[in-house]
Amino acid sequence: MSGEFISRENLDRLGIAPTTTTLTLTLSGTEYTYTVPDHTKRLVIKMRTLDNDFKYGWETGQLNMTVPAGFVRDFSDVHFVGKTLYAK
Repeated sequence: MSGEFISRENLDRLGIAPTTTTLTLTLSGTEYTYTVPDHTKRLVIKMRTLDNDFKYGWETGQLNMTVPAGFVRDFSDVHFVGKTLYAK
C-alpha cells in the first residue's frame, strides 16, 4: 500500500464517484460470487464482524486467500475488467 488517501472532496473534483457494495454471506460453507465492476481502480474488503475470517479467491473452488477477522484487504492501483470474486 502506498499510504495515500484521497478524500471524497478530491474524488468529486476528479469526477470519480466511489461506490460501496455489501455482500452478505448468510450460509456457512456456501460459495458466493461478486462481479467486480469493470474499470475498478481500488477494491477494499472488510468484514463487518470481528469474529469471522473472510476466505476468497479469483476462481470458483479456489478460495486460497484470507482476510482475518478485524483486518482489511486493500487492492490499490489496479484495473479490474471482467473479474469475479468468489467468497465463503
